[in-house]
Amino acid sequence: MTYHKKEALQANLDAIRTLLALENTRRAPSESDRATLRRYNGFGGLKCVLLPSENPADIDRWPRDERNLFPLVRELREII
Repeated sequence: MTYHKKEALQANLDAIRTLLALENTRRAPSESDRATLRRYNGFGGLKCVLLPSENPADIDRWPRDERNLFPLVRELREII
């Protein structure tokens, strides 16, 4: 099984957004919400979340093969 960082990071973002929405609205999760939450897989394989991403220029300090993850990491930091 291949680990796809971008898909894993997107799934985590979706799960975090869903959880925050559930908490804000104080409603029980639907089946769709539960499916989204089950796709959360943690950040162990996503070391990119530890790289600097506060400023757009930080992307220049990232490894080239992970630069496609930069927008998602910035989004993650905005959410949390």
